Amino acid sequence: TGMKRIFINLLYSILIINSANSFAQEWTLLSPEPTYQDIKSVSFPSIDTGFIVTTDAKVMRTPDGGESWDELNLPFGASYVEFINNNHGYIASSDKVYSTDDGGETWQPHLVEPFASCWETYFYNDTTGFTFGWDGYMAKTTDGGITWERKQSYSGSGTFYYTEIEFADLNTGYAVGQSDHTSRVLRRSDDGGNSW
Repeated sequence: TGMKRIFINLLYSILIINSANSFAQEWTLLSPEPTYQDIKSVSFPSIDTGFIVTTDAKVMRTPDGGESWDELNLPFGASYVEFINNNHGYIASSDKVYSTDDGGETWQPHLVEPFASCWETYFYNDTTGFTFGWDGYMAKTTDGGITWERKQSYSGSGTFYYTEIEFADLNTGYAVGQSDHTSRVLRRSDDGGNSW
């Protein structure tokens, strides 16, 4: 009976491992590649619709899960792209955040602040979001990007910039960045990004 129990446990373990392996999915290389440039940013608001930004600031869109790509003709440079849903998205560029409500066909500029240095956005929902970039600059919107209020800017010596922002809920958020390309920075906000 002891030997039979060991055999059944071994067989059961093999079945579980094989079952887990059969459910594991592999990543699929998209071919042909959408571009020969490096890709800096990706945003897929749904399983089929997605957007990428290349190192030469081009924005491309796929309607079929990456099987085909079209380049969007934008009158401004882009570093990162973020879409809330298939139609509504944002791109930060210098002192403006551009928004679209038609999947990237047309873009409306919204001035953040003259001479601001924004390159990326993070939206918690349709109305509340942030833009950030060089010199520790950060601004917040509560009306979907139409108006912006500065929340932080670095006043020290050397360079400082944010690289990513993420919120767990409307109050608790985290911002990461670098100072002088060597020191890592992690900041937390408990009041919705008003102070860090």
